[in-house]
Order: sequence, then C-alpha cells, then structure tokens
Amino acid sequence: MIKRQQNSTNSRTRDWSKAFLSTLATTGVVLRACEAVGVERTTVWRRRKDDPEFAQAYKEAQHTGALLLEAEAIRRARDGLVRKQFTKAGVPIIDPATGEQYVEYEYSDHLLMMLLKRYFPDKYREAAAQVNIQSNTNILVLSEAKRAEILERRRLHLGATGG
Repeated sequence: MIKRQQNSTNSRTRDWSKAFLSTLATTGVVLRACEAVGVERTTVWRRRKDDPEFAQAYKEAQHTGALLLEAEAIRRARDGLVRKQFTKAGVPIIDPATGEQYVEYEYSDHLLMMLLKRYFPDKYREAAAQVNIQSNTNILVLSEAKRAEILERRRLHLGATGG
C-alpha cells in the first residue's frame, strides 16, 4: 500500500511539473506558472534543487519563455502598440475616413535601441571613455613662474568676486 502511494505521488508530481513547465514556457512568468498548477514558489525552488532533470527542464522552459518575450519586444518595436482613442467623456473617436474607431500607434525608441544594442553590439553599444594613463599628451607642464602667475590671477579673481 505504501508503494502505491509513492507511485501515486510520483505521477502527481510529474503531472504538476509538466503543466508548470508548459505554463512557464508560454508565459515566462514563474508566479503565473505556480498559480496555474496550484503550487508555491518554494515548492518549485526545492524541486529544482533536488531534481537535476527538473532543473534542466525548468531552465529550458524559462529560455523558451524569454524567447517569446523577445519576439513580443521585437514586434512592439517594429509594429508599435495600438492605442484606441477616446474623448475625455470616454466615447470612442471615430475616424471619418474609415468609419472605424481611431487608433494611434505608439513606438518605443528605448525598446528599439535595446534590441539594436543586443543584435549589433559593436555598432550600438555605449561608447566607453578610455583613459590612457601611460600617455602624457594631456599633461600641461608649467614653469614655476607661470604656475605662480596663474595662482595669483586666481587669487585676485576670487578676491574680486568675494569667493
């Protein structure tokens, strides 16, 4: 009898993990996958820790979910997000040319730049300031007399401005 309970538990666990992984792969959201199968996140965490096969399947499902999110980001950057337009009273604005509700397309330059940086990092990455500390091309060498003159001018200027 104990043997049957263990088998029953194992089949429930497999059913739980399969549905969880499927939801994770389609949504990319762990919490949503947990809610879909009725388990706590700590249960998933323990399962990942204790079951290497589940941990690998989890990683693959998470990657699949991330690819879907990336595809949506690309679609939004390219096609925009449709925003239906309404009056302040909440009445749909009708486009006189089509007779349909007026829509505007909202694009995200930030999202577009993030995608360009991902796919073309050499072309779109942030320019990093590089300082060559071995080069003395930016070092100003002053004689002691010139240094004293500059300090005197600074002192006079600060005195004149009350600084």
